[in-house]
Amino acid sequence: MSDQSLQVSAFPTAIGWCGIIGRDRALHRVLIGGRNRDEILKRAREMTTARTDWFAHCREAIEQYAEGEFVDFAEFDVDLTSFTAFQTQVLKRVRQVAYGRTASYGQIASRCGRPGAARAVGGAMARNPVPLIIPCHRVIGAKGRLTGFSAPRGLDLKQQLLDLEQRTLFTRP
Repeated sequence: MSDQSLQVSAFPTAIGWCGIIGRDRALHRVLIGGRNRDEILKRAREMTTARTDWFAHCREAIEQYAEGEFVDFAEFDVDLTSFTAFQTQVLKRVRQVAYGRTASYGQIASRCGRPGAARAVGGAMARNPVPLIIPCHRVIGAKGRLTGFSAPRGLDLKQQLLDLEQRTLFTRP
């Protein structure tokens, strides 16, 4: 990444106000489910200096997703340099959970070669800087329970995202 400052773009969507933060074409953070633009900008203030319509292609993809369109976020680069090797592995595995599907914390731990490390997976999920891009809402607790979603509106937003994906799959041609 270059040494230029991080940029933020805040925009309304059907799932609430969202923000994308990064530089060049690498995402540093995605903020979702805000009540208004000011809330997103306040959450972004500590890490950004420029407010622009940065990375319009990513903004448009998030807007389309929130409207119930199938969107594959795999093309977007994510900065994971501040994570441990295990956390990076977890986030990459979660990124592979298919649209409209779910996996448990335990399943992700097993896929990372660390069965029994479900809590460590939960710790990595709690630090996920780019929800939707790395779809942590698709990671659920044992027996299908919804757990652990730190975005505004918490588990209500997590359920909304899962429902949105199910509707999209059901109505997709």
